[in-house]
Amino acid sequence: MSETILNIIPQHPEYNPDVIAVIHAGEFLLSKFPDADRTHSETHDEIQFIDAGSNFENITCPACGKEISMDWWSEAMARAHESQFTNLDVVVPCCNTRTTLNDLHYHSPQGFARLIISVINPDASEMDEKTKSELEQILGCPLRIIWAHY
Repeated sequence: MSETILNIIPQHPEYNPDVIAVIHAGEFLLSKFPDADRTHSETHDEIQFIDAGSNFENITCPACGKEISMDWWSEAMARAHESQFTNLDVVVPCCNTRTTLNDLHYHSPQGFARLIISVINPDASEMDEKTKSELEQILGCPLRIIWAHY
């Protein structure tokens, strides 16, 4: 059986709000997605890559917009994994711009985080800006929305 998962992560990979804020965020999300199977939150000691599952299409450079090869990205991910994703710095091959793996343009969005709040099978295909803004206030940080399908 396939699942759609709405993953919500802080824009900054290291950010970790307090437990009460995470609990409030889960309750808030259940009120916004009442038909969801459940919400779930995880906080990891190390930064994790949060992917979009089968929604992952490609990656482009944030500076010049050219597509980045999966071979280059896989090698960059392997190097970053050696530091447990504490060093995400890269120089993209297309235009030699310094950026981070977190700031590449992933189509569909993906990112790096210690905190992941998930809505399992939310019975929706988007989160409106008002809901995102309210959730950012609850958690005290800008957020990245990742729609994953497995």
